[in-house]
Amino acid sequence: NGPVAMETNGPVAVKTSSAVAVETECVVATETESAVAMATDKSLLQECYDVSYQLLGSNTDRNARHAVCRLLEQTDHPAWEIVARLHAWNTKVLDEPDFDARLQGYREAVSVLSPPEDTSSPPKDASSPLKDVSSPLKDKRSTILPCLHTACYTVFSSDEMALRDSASFAIIQILEHVCSTGSAELYTATIPSCLLQHVQTGLRDKNEVFRNEAILLLHKVILTFPEREPWSALAALTDTDAETDFFENIRHIQSHRRTRAVVRLRACLEGLPTAVMWDYLLPLIQPIFALYGNKHHNTVSEALAALTEMCTQLPWIKYHRLLQRYLKQLTENVEDKTLVKVVGAVLGGFHESVDPGSRILRVLSSQIIPRLMGMLTKKTSAPERSKKKSIAYEGDQVAIQAPIAISIVKLITQLPEEEKQSQLPPVLLRICNTLRNRAMDVRNVSRQTLSVIAKDLGPLFFGYIVSELRGALGKGYQLHVLSYTVHHLLINQELQPAQIDNHTLAAIMEICVDGLVGRTAADRDRGH
Repeated sequence: NGPVAMETNGPVAVKTSSAVAVETECVVATETESAVAMATDKSLLQECYDVSYQLLGSNTDRNARHAVCRLLEQTDHPAWEIVARLHAWNTKVLDEPDFDARLQGYREAVSVLSPPEDTSSPPKDASSPLKDVSSPLKDKRSTILPCLHTACYTVFSSDEMALRDSASFAIIQILEHVCSTGSAELYTATIPSCLLQHVQTGLRDKNEVFRNEAILLLHKVILTFPEREPWSALAALTDTDAETDFFENIRHIQSHRRTRAVVRLRACLEGLPTAVMWDYLLPLIQPIFALYGNKHHNTVSEALAALTEMCTQLPWIKYHRLLQRYLKQLTENVEDKTLVKVVGAVLGGFHESVDPGSRILRVLSSQIIPRLMGMLTKKTSAPERSKKKSIAYEGDQVAIQAPIAISIVKLITQLPEEEKQSQLPPVLLRICNTLRNRAMDVRNVSRQTLSVIAKDLGPLFFGYIVSELRGALGKGYQLHVLSYTVHHLLINQELQPAQIDNHTLAAIMEICVDGLVGRTAADRDRGH
């Protein structure tokens, strides 16, 4: 037989030096005699084992996985028989796993971790391929790691429920064994270095089945190690009552249970480590934003509020990465109303102090705000339709762009005064121009948006808003819209007389007089 080539379908995520990876491939590709000869170098062999374990957890190529199994067999690895069973294929059906052999492999892996009931009695199953299944191996770490990596791979890649359930049960048994030993070295080798990496990847998987498996395992880790960091911070989300437990509710099929989970999450966010929020909690709520329909409205609303609260605690680097991710999605699908709300929620969580000349200011003024302005002014191409449908389409477009405008203004208010003066006019001009639209629904949305913006900016900018309105609405029916809009703003702002300067007051009085007894009133009386 010739050497076994380890060809893969794509890059393998192996966290080790390239030199060790090459040496491992060389060992796998050798004949039996060469591999056994190299086994005399224990340190090299252990490094090869470590890389091989990670290949079992990440490599999807069948030949590569069998090459690792062959390496374990040739070097007389203590768990090679178990690992071989976990990769067994049916010899009678093409490309079908040997379910009986694989399920037996997981049973044997679990039995190795279990303490013997009576060490003086012989094994109950004398025909078992393992020489002594009931007695623990001398080095259980050598058994745990390849089985754990293989089980994680099965849980997050297999479509067969029986295999996933057996692999998940084996992982849970390994967790309990690691907890019972109290070994910090074993904990590091199994939980942070293996299981949690697969859990973090599983939480971001598009497949809901794999996401739920990741949530289940994360829940078990927290329950098994409640005193360890960072799980002690997440222990508050767990509960003995399944109706209250966050992890049980967040993966529940009923919408109101998911809403209950997000509400509990919001109550426990304060003081949580940033790494925990970024690695586990954000991926848990992000799939909610893909839910559509009225029955998910409350769940999405609570998730948006939770997202804003998380963003207020994220450092700038992670916050910027999250914002860029959603801005990219929104750029590709500007008409997605939920994405618009998500971007607004992220911008609502902006909490950095922006100093003149700082890097954050440069990023905001040269990247973030121009990108948002592009979405605010972008017009999507609508298909040919009737006039009535065209007006409805314009209304939908303004309704989508309105939250973007509010988000931009909230972001601009955090900038230094000089930058604020230069960034604000284009946004206000865009909103004021939409008030020219003859569709009342469009004007109502724009007016409400302008009212929210005026509240965010405060009394100091009210005069500037009035000036922009007068510039945009200056003839015909627009004068009626102008007087009504100014009246609407005055009522909603609840301004005090001392907060309005004389110039603004004079402009407001001129608009009011024109609406009551001037040209605008005359046009209204004539029915124009």
